[in-house]
Amino acid sequence: ATWVARTRVLDRWGRRREAMRALSAATAASGHDALALEDRAYVELRSGRLHDAIASLRVGVAADPEGAGARADLARALQALGDTAAALVEWRALVGRPRASAEHVVEAVGVAFRAGRLDEALAMLDAGSAAHPSSAAISAARGAVLYAIGRSDEAIASYESARPLAERHGDPGDLFVDHAIALCAHFDTSPETTGKNVRPTVWKKYDGGDLTLPGDKTKVLRVADNPAMKEYVGKTLVTTDGTTLLGADDKAGIA
Repeated sequence: ATWVARTRVLDRWGRRREAMRALSAATAASGHDALALEDRAYVELRSGRLHDAIASLRVGVAADPEGAGARADLARALQALGDTAAALVEWRALVGRPRASAEHVVEAVGVAFRAGRLDEALAMLDAGSAAHPSSAAISAARGAVLYAIGRSDEAIASYESARPLAERHGDPGDLFVDHAIALCAHFDTSPETTGKNVRPTVWKKYDGGDLTLPGDKTKVLRVADNPAMKEYVGKTLVTTDGTTLLGADDKAGIA
């Protein structure tokens, strides 16, 4: 529609008051058209008028109860306001409706998951799975929720089902990684040196001097060769005794 293009251009130019006037006229002329109300809320959000945006979106949802766009935006606005409980009411109402996408389902589940409402997240996944049985993202989300609940075997099955779905239907999703930590382990060994009889040497309150390794007096860690040693004066250092590798260093994940 012409008014959609006009208001978006005005907003992009920073002329938000004019955009709001155009949207008000469009809303009145269209009898509270949901699209006009969504655009109005968008401009209100960009203007920092969060409460006004929520009011506009509520009218938009009432105008089109089966629509997905206005209700999803309303849920996001309520989240931005810090009202997670009210946001989840809207997400629950949206999930499982014909116009709700798999992305909507995963986003809704993420809100419930972060709020610690895992049973609610699982219920939304059940509704979403029925509507989108081929979604890899929903299968992966189910795996995350089941794992958090403690149902590990079912979680693994859900994760395993996500990959073939992604390959078959071209739906990689985001595989519902909310927060991930990579544990990258480094183990400092070599087949050229024995791994037996490793004797770590602990230097407490390192004084900043050279370190002569006790198992082989010819092996000396010299400050001149390793100037970074100066940064650890007063701290505890751990080295080999000079006869083997230590088996771990500052990047160690295992030792």
